[in-house]
Amino acid sequence: MYKAACIARRLLQDDFEWKNSLQEATVIALPKQVRWLFATLLVFGQLLDPLSLLKTHLDAMSDDWCNDQNRYCKAILSIEEYLSSSDKHLTDFFNNEELNEFGYSNIVDVGGDSNDNIDFDNQNTTFLEEDVGRLNEEQYIVFNAVTSAVLNSDFPDRLFFLDGPGGTSKTFLYNTILGYFRGRNVKCMAMATSGITACFLNEGRTAHSALAIPLQLHDASICNISAQSTLGQSLREVQLIVLDEACARHRFMFEAIDRSLRDIRNIDSPNGGVVVLYGGDFRQTLPVVVRGGHKQTVQACLRHSYLFPLMQHFHLTTNMRFQSQPNFQ
Repeated sequence: MYKAACIARRLLQDDFEWKNSLQEATVIALPKQVRWLFATLLVFGQLLDPLSLLKTHLDAMSDDWCNDQNRYCKAILSIEEYLSSSDKHLTDFFNNEELNEFGYSNIVDVGGDSNDNIDFDNQNTTFLEEDVGRLNEEQYIVFNAVTSAVLNSDFPDRLFFLDGPGGTSKTFLYNTILGYFRGRNVKCMAMATSGITACFLNEGRTAHSALAIPLQLHDASICNISAQSTLGQSLREVQLIVLDEACARHRFMFEAIDRSLRDIRNIDSPNGGVVVLYGGDFRQTLPVVVRGGHKQTVQACLRHSYLFPLMQHFHLTTNMRFQSQPNFQ
């Protein structure tokens, strides 16, 4: 009680400054940056109560795996990786009993922040057969087309575009397809062009993070991936890519992915022969072109890419959100 009173009166050193730093970081920084900051504070900040800070901010630090049942384990592992670069470990700051509360004793390498690590073996393979039964007629047509293409290498259509306004359950369809294939040990990648959308995909990541896409793009850009790297090897094994919110990014991004996959897989066909399901809604935000007008914005859209005519197009029109939530406004 005496120590607590002294801390409350600011007579003793406390973690007030570090609490404010982490709180601010959770608002303006990415989850991986919050994890890096926490690891830095552990090493250099002389924290008095690191466990309290960890418990308070672990949700924010694991937010990029918000739909993953192992989110806390992955966040803890990521912090451990940051600490190892300073020759430190979590056990230097926490006892085993404290760490076991977050599953530390069961941690295996299920992810981390490295772009060169797509751990297909540890992807979430949870799949409910009844999810397929919950697909409406329009969704099932898409499901059937994509599964046919993945399971049959001679299937003529390898690129698909799913168009649908908000509420048509595109995300549910994506996750059903991903779960179906991962449950059958088919190697898949799920990504989106925005971080928020990626959080809703099973094992989702941003496209820039997953494929090392340059920030500054032009008509001859390629991804920063070496064919001999671990990521390059993973891309030679992948059989399906789901890429959501494609309408909101410049067509140069998708053309860079196409050129890179052709080179890495050494297959001169669209996206190196990988089945790709693009998705989005052209009714929403289009690519932002700096100092560009209407013409430049339209020309930057995926519709004007050489890839777009090669895609089989599907349209979702049934508002599933309204059917399940009739009071939704």
